[in-house]
Amino acid sequence: MLLTDMFKYIGDVSVKIQQYNVNKYKSFLQKIINAHGLTGMEIPGDNLGKTYKMSGVEGWIEQGKYASFFDFLLRVAGFWYCVPVTGQPKPVQSEPTLITPPRITPLLIMPPVGTRL
Repeated sequence: MLLTDMFKYIGDVSVKIQQYNVNKYKSFLQKIINAHGLTGMEIPGDNLGKTYKMSGVEGWIEQGKYASFFDFLLRVAGFWYCVPVTGQPKPVQSEPTLITPPRITPLLIMPPVGTRL
């Protein structure tokens, strides 16, 4: 039971760090999306060949398609996932809260090479 609790705690802390990083670099990520756009093949369920900017992303969040900007990145990029003890990946949709221990600076978690934001 102790080992299970330890891995759950590590998973919870990892998600909070990822949420913190998204919030920290949110304006930078939004500038990248506005500069380069997102194509339909990167966005599940949307038209191929159409380019979307941040106004489209904000519209989807307002419509309730995504809970937050973090949730949007989680679903589109597919690399911000929490793997619970059951081994099944699940998106985390809670709002970011992070208490950073002293002398620890969370790093930006980068997507795999070749992934477009």
